[in-house]
Amino acid sequence: MKLHIAICDDCPNHLNIIVKYLEDFNRNNRDYDIYLIKACSGEELLEKIKKESIDIVFLDIEMEGLNGIQVGNELRVKLPKAVIVFITGFKDYALEAFEIQAFQYMIKPITPQKFHALMKKILTRFKERLAYEEKNNIFFIRTKQQTLKIRYDEIYYFERQGKKILVETDKGSFQFLDTLQKIIIGLKSKSFIRCHHGFIANVDKIFAIENDFILFREINQKIPVSRRYKEEVLDALSKNLFED
Repeated sequence: MKLHIAICDDCPNHLNIIVKYLEDFNRNNRDYDIYLIKACSGEELLEKIKKESIDIVFLDIEMEGLNGIQVGNELRVKLPKAVIVFITGFKDYALEAFEIQAFQYMIKPITPQKFHALMKKILTRFKERLAYEEKNNIFFIRTKQQTLKIRYDEIYYFERQGKKILVETDKGSFQFLDTLQKIIIGLKSKSFIRCHHGFIANVDKIFAIENDFILFREINQKIPVSRRYKEEVLDALSKNLFED
């Protein structure tokens, strides 16, 4: 599982300590592939998340320009599922951190033992959330304004649009930051299949395949199916019809 982790601290030494702890943790936990995003200011971090989806954020609080609490508030709106951890030298902001629903509030200096224990708690949270999503066949859509819970049977298709994903559902169309590769792995459902380098289709929603296009039930839309994936899509559709 790939984890996008951001560290934001205006002190290079403190930032590098957290980077080292994460690299050490990653070496001992092969189940996770950690991708690091480093920022020396709140402004830099907010700029970077316009292009990156983040799972975990380690935030200093007292920084030049935007402080960690201000950045945390922005993150909670833009990335509502992100785990936010404040690592600071001050105890005075604990209430504000609680209001942002921070996962943890830690006082510097942080020992390797404390950090590794924290990471285990965070990963337990991720596993519990994934188990819930899989059990309930629910896909979470994170937009700038809200987090939506969409049932699998409400989804028609996912489309890559630059660095964003568009998902067409019974509830409408939504855009969010992600990749098709992460989505197809996370869905863990035979109902969803890659039909094109830029599309994932829900087989249960397919009405027909005409020439090089997939037609959907209930909506007057079609998406392309490429030669590379066409046989696989036809096979999945045949199996789906037989099972019905």
